Amino acid sequence: MDTTLYKVVFEGQTHPDQHTEQVKQNFTDLFQAEPPQIERLFSGQPIIVRKNLRQQEARLYEEAITRAGAMCRILIQKPAYTATVLDTLHEIPPWETEQPDAPTTIDAFSSKGRLGRVHFITYTSLCFLLAAVLSSTAWILATGSTSIIPQGAAIITTISTCLLAILACIPLQIRRLHDIGHSGWLSLISLTPLTNIPYFCYIALSPGHRGVNPYGNTTAPPSTVISLLAIVLPLLFIIASMLALVANFSNVQALLQQAYGQPAPPLR
Repeated sequence: MDTTLYKVVFEGQTHPDQHTEQVKQNFTDLFQAEPPQIERLFSGQPIIVRKNLRQQEARLYEEAITRAGAMCRILIQKPAYTATVLDTLHEIPPWETEQPDAPTTIDAFSSKGRLGRVHFITYTSLCFLLAAVLSSTAWILATGSTSIIPQGAAIITTISTCLLAILACIPLQIRRLHDIGHSGWLSLISLTPLTNIPYFCYIALSPGHRGVNPYGNTTAPPSTVISLLAIVLPLLFIIASMLALVANFSNVQALLQQAYGQPAPPLR
């Protein structure tokens, strides 16, 4: 026999097509409660509407709240225990304040949960910095005084490392979008030219939702090291990219001359 117990938690969230005042009236009729109690339900804090419920009972509460125009969550009650006859002798106090969950820990490349701005900038910059270093190394080996690898291999390495960096960043983008309150499917924008640049700026700079949102709880605040890396790594990536461009400018000139039939302007 399943002895797992559940609790129904309400956080004041209503359906987008419902007016809050009408939902409050529906809650008044549903719970037969006084206005102060209803206002407390819509304070924005997680409130336990009912607890010590079987799963089927919790679903009935969820359906009733949904019909009233609001949204709730069903959570497993911890620790679970076996209900006895003694439980029925004590009135369960309704609408007890739910203690918020602890901030979620950071799993860098998981697509579940949320990711704050500082962590996103740090991990994304690290991915692209590694790609820039590998690409630059390939071009140095291909264009040095003694070519170790053909230029074709350097081109393949550059394209491959860029694609790998983008693919590695997709789980990070999904969690960052969750933190802002958007669907992870928007991460596909990163694969489209031109629009991906303002898109990355948006998700990197937009503040996340405070507290719990439909995608989970907020992440733990960044450490001092992560905060410093969020500043240093983007600068290193920009510097490494510029050095790679300068080091291979002669190759860029040759490609432009081949493409447009005229010499490229000299590097100043």
